[in-house]
Amino acid sequence: MPAGWAFYSRVQYIRRNASRFTRILANSHYVASRFVQSIGPQEHLEVLHYFSPVEVGTSPPSATSSPSVLFVGRVREAKGILPFIDVVSRLPKNVRGTIVGDPDDAMRRLIRDEADQRGCLNRIEMSGWRDRKGVADLVQAATAVIFPSLWAEPFGIVGIEAMARGVPVVGFNVGGVRDWLEDEKTGYLVGRNDTAAMSNRVKVLLDDSELRKRMGLAGMEKVRREFGREKHLERLLALYRERGE
Repeated sequence: MPAGWAFYSRVQYIRRNASRFTRILANSHYVASRFVQSIGPQEHLEVLHYFSPVEVGTSPPSATSSPSVLFVGRVREAKGILPFIDVVSRLPKNVRGTIVGDPDDAMRRLIRDEADQRGCLNRIEMSGWRDRKGVADLVQAATAVIFPSLWAEPFGIVGIEAMARGVPVVGFNVGGVRDWLEDEKTGYLVGRNDTAAMSNRVKVLLDDSELRKRMGLAGMEKVRREFGREKHLERLLALYRERGE
C-alpha cells in the first residue's frame, strides 16, 4: 500500500500540473498514448526513446553448434518467465533456454516445477545476474533473444541491446515494444502470450542462418540510426536549449 499510494500521488500531481511543464517526455509512443488517454492531448508531449547502452557491433555473431534462446531481465511472472519456459518446451530437444536474472527461491522452485512439468528441465539454465561482458557473451551465443513480457512494457531496453549485437528478437506485441521491434525485419512480433506462435518464429530462425544474419544486420542498422547515444543526447540538449531561449 505505501508504494501504491506514493505512485498514485505522483500521478495525481502530474495530472494537476501537466499544463505547467515546458516539455513532457515519453520513452515510447505507447507511453505517450497512455498519457493522452489519462490526461488529454498535450502540445508539449514528445517521444524521446531510450538509447542503447552498448555500442553497435560490426557484424552479427556466427552461428553456434549449440542453439539456444535467451531471457534477460527481472525474473517475474509479469516479465513472462513462464511463457519463456513454454516456448523452450516447444522447441527441438537440442535447443537450450538460458535465464539471466534474479529469481528468488520461490521463483526458482516455480521455474523448475514448470520446466519439469513441460519436460524441458534439463534444457533450462538459470545463470543469475551477469556483468555487461557476461550478458554480451550470452547474447552473442544465442540464436534469438526472447522478449516474452506479459505486462505493457514502456519500452524494453533489453531488445535494443540484443539488436545492437546483431541478434534477432522474438517478442510479444505489448506496450512500447513495437517502437523498436519491426516484425519480419529485426525479429518477430507475436500476440501477447501466444507461445505457440513465438516458438514457431524461433524455429524459423533456427532453420535459416541467412535470415538470422539479415535480421541481425537490420537490427544493428536500426539501433545505429534510431537509438544511438549521441542522437538521444543531442535531442535532449536541444530541448533544454529551447527552454533556455
